Amino acid sequence: MQLFRGKFLYGLRGLARAGRLRLPADWTALTLDTRCRDLRHKRWNVYICERYEHPTGVLNYLGRYLHGGPIAESRLLAFDGERVTFRYKDYRDRGPDGARPKLLTLARDEFLRRYLQHVPPKGFHLVRGYGLYRRGGSSEALRRRVREAVPLTPHLQASLTARLSPPPAPLAASDTCPACGAHLLVVWSEPRAAPLSTRAA
Repeated sequence: MQLFRGKFLYGLRGLARAGRLRLPADWTALTLDTRCRDLRHKRWNVYICERYEHPTGVLNYLGRYLHGGPIAESRLLAFDGERVTFRYKDYRDRGPDGARPKLLTLARDEFLRRYLQHVPPKGFHLVRGYGLYRRGGSSEALRRRVREAVPLTPHLQASLTARLSPPPAPLAASDTCPACGAHLLVVWSEPRAAPLSTRAA
């Protein structure tokens, strides 16, 4: 973190002195120097890792990140019918190896309240289609490379086809707004999801 911060600020000041950095109209190289000195005393969050050698690693990482859920099942340690115990990392208590792992026990209702804060409202999309799932011919080459590198099972192929298929055509106008009387047009209709099933551990 310190090495990246030092090299980044050094390079930034060097570009400004050489006149190769576009600064705001009311800034000078001296203003930038002052800002850089201030930034040297702030904590930078820097995460740098080696690149993946194979696309499988990228797909696995994105799959966990996009579809992993609010909490991994492996972090749930105990449930006695009233209280839930799980493992978490306390980023405000850092040791030599980073955030310290800790255990937390919550009442069942409080755990569910916190869990449901991570469930998006109906119709709210957390991730837009991008890259592999983007519609259009320019992403076909990427999809072809992934297909060559990762064997597609029938289940994965069906899921990919469903994601890449165009949305259904808009439905016909059905009602008027109860508040202003304006004409409403339904653009998307989806059946209600079934209630979540629960089972004893």
